[in-house]
Amino acid sequence: MQLLSSIPSGYYAVFAAAVLYFICAKRFKFLGKFLLRAVTGLCAIYFANILISRFTDLYVGVNLLSALVIGILGMPGFVLLYAAELIL
Repeated sequence: MQLLSSIPSGYYAVFAAAVLYFICAKRFKFLGKFLLRAVTGLCAIYFANILISRFTDLYVGVNLLSALVIGILGMPGFVLLYAAELIL
């Protein structure tokens, strides 16, 4: 018992994450792709807002809904958000 209490709890968390990764590799692969698309898309929206707002009043919010749309749809989601903002 003394050995277990001397190991920091962070190591337990890393070990548990590694075990879950190997068990659910497919799900984590999807989650990784989703998060990568969402973060990249939100960065793209941020910079597109900076560039586009100089010339027009078109602005898409950087929020959870935008992250979900871009994370699921990817580049078509990015275009969809700007098209919806243009139409609405």
